[in-house]
Amino acid sequence: MTVHFRERAAVVLVGHATRLPGKFDREIEGVPVLERALRAVGRAGFRPTIVATTPRTHPTVEVLLDRYDRGPLGGVRTFLEVAPGPFLLVGGDMPYLDADALRRLADLHRPGLSIVPRWQGGELEVLHAMYDLRPADVVRTWVAGRPLRDLVRAGIQDGSVRTVPAEDIGTRSLTDLDTVADWERLA
Repeated sequence: MTVHFRERAAVVLVGHATRLPGKFDREIEGVPVLERALRAVGRAGFRPTIVATTPRTHPTVEVLLDRYDRGPLGGVRTFLEVAPGPFLLVGGDMPYLDADALRRLADLHRPGLSIVPRWQGGELEVLHAMYDLRPADVVRTWVAGRPLRDLVRAGIQDGSVRTVPAEDIGTRSLTDLDTVADWERLA
């Protein structure tokens, strides 16, 4: 499959959802969580591509099967093999993605520079970020068995990743659904 649109590309990751089965299809205010994320990405001016670990279809969005199925870095590697270049990365389990927050990330992006939100305690939000990654670095990190978070930390050290306060991006936009407890908090 070929992703034709390079400018303002977005990757929406859809994983196995083992801790919260069916989370991408659960509804909030009558709209499935994944669809809410896709709509926000579109409102922000990005063209989304779903990268999923299991076969999935969507009537209007291109879907790539994650060829590596080993966390977010495998999804990123799958996408970059088809469409290298800058992209927004979000989780498909983020029901409150805010288009303005996504545009703020894009506005901070410069060629060769990735923008990743960081909480006051130092935790990185690697699944709500604007990336411009070198495919060779992604492959090297993946082959070493390390996660996307380690690639981001290395980028912070070498200056290819800039962090921004999560509060400046919008904390509600960063909400994700990983567990039953997360779902119950939203309900």
